[in-house]
Amino acid sequence: MLLKPKEKLKNARKSKFTQAEFSELIAMDTSQYNRREKGRIPISDDEWLRFAKALNMNVNEIIETDTPLISITHNHEENDHSINGYEIKISLPKNIFDLFNAKFDAVIELLRKKNKE
Repeated sequence: MLLKPKEKLKNARKSKFTQAEFSELIAMDTSQYNRREKGRIPISDDEWLRFAKALNMNVNEIIETDTPLISITHNHEENDHSINGYEIKISLPKNIFDLFNAKFDAVIELLRKKNKE
């Protein structure tokens, strides 16, 4: 699962500390903190509180939900029947999908033209 990067946390931290400095302050390995900030692993409620305290901020100023950008599940159940396969969900802003659709439309049009030749 890939989670949404924590931009509010990153911006607050960058205004005061490097990742190495902040990691030392919160007593966390820099690579472990980096994974949390980039959304590679979830941030616990206790960690949000610890980060806010270290930044001298209210937790509500930095907290962001762990909305998955990409989620992959195996053996998805549908109508009480197990399907042996994978389900992939991608959650991106609408403008990203609009861009993909425009690119796909252009590729499809090129393929149509090529097939007519």
